[in-house]
Amino acid sequence: MNNAGIIRNRKKIEASINNASLFLKLQQEFGSFNNYLLSFTLQKRLTNYIEKIENLPPTNIISDRISKDMKKRGFKFLGSTIMYAHLQAAGIINDHIMCCFKFKKLKNEGQEILGGIYTDKIVLYNAGIQENNFKKLNEIVIIKKEDNEIIGNISIVENKNYKIKIKNLKGKNEYKNEAESMIMKYLDLN
Repeated sequence: MNNAGIIRNRKKIEASINNASLFLKLQQEFGSFNNYLLSFTLQKRLTNYIEKIENLPPTNIISDRISKDMKKRGFKFLGSTIMYAHLQAAGIINDHIMCCFKFKKLKNEGQEILGGIYTDKIVLYNAGIQENNFKKLNEIVIIKKEDNEIIGNISIVENKNYKIKIKNLKGKNEYKNEAESMIMKYLDLN
């Protein structure tokens, strides 16, 4: 508590000690912390397709799920935003904006799967990742940003064809047009 070089909050100091011990247990259980994190992403790097920096998310379904699991294991002071930042730093999530040279470099390395496509009003999220299900990796859920409501889905079929289904809701064409525009950009890049 007298060290000016660290946060002088007793609960945070105690949490750091607790978390370090739990971290070692995670490493033992999964072989490495990286293996633990990849267990939430079907062992793949996720690529997010983001055109504008304003659409960069502070969290996502994966960081929410990891944070919840780590809290259940006893970790303290560890939220979804911190986990999302760690997933970015570790390279498990590539969410450089699409015009960034780093986005293109990582895309060329391959071995990744679609995480999400982020637009102004909607997020197109990989259903396989959302549900941790290999069989649904070619399905995309359309989520309205405003209230996180699932409003439709996109099924990608062979030869880069797709089918968009959006629930009967106000502004249906607006959402459909935005989803179609982004899915076509995504398919053109792959």
